[in-house]
Amino acid sequence: MSKRPPLRLHFAGLVFQFENKEQLYDWMTAMIAYSTDRRGLYEALMCDATQAAIEMCAAGTKEAEADSIRELKSLKVIADKYGKIYDPQGEIFKIEEDANQKLQV
Repeated sequence: MSKRPPLRLHFAGLVFQFENKEQLYDWMTAMIAYSTDRRGLYEALMCDATQAAIEMCAAGTKEAEADSIRELKSLKVIADKYGKIYDPQGEIFKIEEDANQKLQV
């Protein structure tokens, strides 16, 4: 079995996979460049991918858990780069840096 790319996103019913942050940035930059509603695009992407990550977590399999982690990593990359532009108040999506630590206590 081939190795899965480390980053993935669900958007508009499709799955996108990326080998690294640069590929994800290039894809997102192109999407934004051609969008007529950039904040709407950002919001839809974050909501779709977050919903997919939640559903994967609920599946309860190791494969789904691994996919969920890849999805959340992608969301973090996007939020870090584009969140201050398209969601300056952080209303759409937040990742708490210490959430993982809290869960492990």
